[in-house]
Amino acid sequence: MGLTVLFVVGAAQSLSAMESEVTLNQNKAISGNITPGDGPGFPITITRPGRYVLTSNLYSLGKAGIEIQAYDVTIDFNGFILHGGFQGQTNGIVGAAVNTVKIMNGLIAGFMNVAIFGRHSWVIENMRISANGNAIQLHNLARLQKNTVTINGSYGIHCRDGCHIEGNVISENGGGVEINSGVVLGNTIYSNRGFGIKAYQNLVAPIAFGNNMLWMNNVSAGTQVQGNLIPLHPNACTPAC
Repeated sequence: MGLTVLFVVGAAQSLSAMESEVTLNQNKAISGNITPGDGPGFPITITRPGRYVLTSNLYSLGKAGIEIQAYDVTIDFNGFILHGGFQGQTNGIVGAAVNTVKIMNGLIAGFMNVAIFGRHSWVIENMRISANGNAIQLHNLARLQKNTVTINGSYGIHCRDGCHIEGNVISENGGGVEINSGVVLGNTIYSNRGFGIKAYQNLVAPIAFGNNMLWMNNVSAGTQVQGNLIPLHPNACTPAC
């Protein structure tokens, strides 16, 4: 009985520790030491798993915004903004060596390189990504839903294998969706200067797509979709897909 009680109490304490939130704001970013190894100023360096919640806008002004060095991180923007100030070749959020990250509920703008640059099993949800050099670049097994990706200089969404891209607005970027394999479902893909949906490196891995609206992408060449795309459902395409 005693061992059972100790186990339950210990498990509850561990769960409580895992669920604790760390707040992120401009003052804390300037001071540093948000997690071990985080120096004063930007980028904010996240070295511990957990949930991080913005409580103010963040302005990195020519420096990278947030560098993630730990797995299992969630960043909830809580409606706030991460802005790079249109200065320098910097990234908004970068975690090129870590997996299982979730970014949600805010706006990233003003970064002249990539707004979000991640690895495997990332989730990007309910974000607005606008006015950056490039928008979102991820590797495998990512999920991107209910985002608004607009007016970025190069690609809107770049994802490798096994990606699920659903319910996004992807408009007026250099390109729309570039993907190796996965599903592209129910998106509004409008007026991207290059492709609407493109198979990455023109590989033959399957890309299923359906219920998308594709309008006036790549008007100079007249080809909205490129590569081995398999229709799941009809798409509304002008010009034709």
